[in-house]
Amino acid sequence: MLRDRPPVLTTESDKDVDTYIGCLNPKLVAIRPPVQLMRDGNAAILRITSFANPVLVVTVSPRAGGGSDIQLRARISGAKGVAASVEAANACR
Repeated sequence: MLRDRPPVLTTESDKDVDTYIGCLNPKLVAIRPPVQLMRDGNAAILRITSFANPVLVVTVSPRAGGGSDIQLRARISGAKGVAASVEAANACR
């Protein structure tokens, strides 16, 4: 599972979860659709799949002091769209 893989990106944002997701979601759709948005409590998860298997998962969780913690995991770090997704995730910070 991707959850068991080390993140390709771990970062923080001053934006709240919804604002950050609002920025990142259309960027990921442009890179490699389809993108699924799921909620896990206060966290948001964006998932890109290929043949029903997740290839990229971005988890955005609220930070205690405000803002968000972001982790991006990929099934294969060099897979199509991973570098562009990391760039998009950093651009939305």
